[in-house]
Amino acid sequence: MVSEEDIRVQRRRNHLLRWAPRLKVTGGVRLWLTRGFLRAATIGSAARVRRRGIALTLSRLPTPDRTRVRILRPKSPPRGVLIDFHGGAWAVGLAAMDDKLNAGFAAACGLLVFSVDYRLAMPRAIAAIQAECAAAALAIAERPDAAHLPIFLTGESAGGHLALSVVLRLKDRPEWSSRFRGMVLHYGVYDLGGTPSAMTAGKDSLVLHGPTLEPQIARLCPGLTREERRWPDLSPLYGDLTGLPPALIVVGDIDPLRDDSVQLAERLQAAGVEAELALLPEAPHGIIHFPGAYAAKVRARGHRWLRQRLAAIPA
Repeated sequence: MVSEEDIRVQRRRNHLLRWAPRLKVTGGVRLWLTRGFLRAATIGSAARVRRRGIALTLSRLPTPDRTRVRILRPKSPPRGVLIDFHGGAWAVGLAAMDDKLNAGFAAACGLLVFSVDYRLAMPRAIAAIQAECAAAALAIAERPDAAHLPIFLTGESAGGHLALSVVLRLKDRPEWSSRFRGMVLHYGVYDLGGTPSAMTAGKDSLVLHGPTLEPQIARLCPGLTREERRWPDLSPLYGDLTGLPPALIVVGDIDPLRDDSVQLAERLQAAGVEAELALLPEAPHGIIHFPGAYAAKVRARGHRWLRQRLAAIPA
């Protein structure tokens, strides 16, 4: 998928990333500064999406949380629905960060994309966010503009955790399972107790600050031990994965969350689920948003995978 030249370019970019600040979610002033920075970084994203010919509207869902969604519509009648959950360690970030990514899904796959702007952690706990996202997914599935279409889910980092959590919470609901066709998961957190690559990540890890990964998660699961954070309701890696639709799982081989994705692929395959693991050489956390040919090829792989799934659905 990627060439030797792509990998060489990424190695050079990684060298520069070593000088960049790592994501830490420690609360207080740092938390609000990070949220403000990410919000400022998305200024103008809606206009850029519309210039690509993708209609973007904002809405609130009829859920207890009145969850906000960003809706991206392709030019032609949609072939399916994609529900997106953004990253940001559950505590920072916003749906607008994924505008460019989701515009690509809409344009390349003909999907009606709903990006869920869930309420963030701190003071909320992860369990409350999981419940909100499951309610949001059901509300999206019942909308008149989505009710007749097949459904896919996607998410990255914390959003990958939320996407898989939603799948497991809704898998036994016939109105959902009859339409749910697959998921594209980018470098998610599936074991809140910490996989080996997450627990041993050092301060030199790129994008994420390795030594604070486990304390950050512990802060968002107050009162729970590491083993209790591995309950299936919180850590989807340990849930009942049987009967799920296919999954494309994407992660870089130098991402501190590498083992989460590798173990998820193994567990899905053991449960009889078609799971494709894309382990990307020299790719750090966040690769899907990077500039350049490497990241573009990663995004294109997800587009191809979704188009293949759409083509396999009987007319």
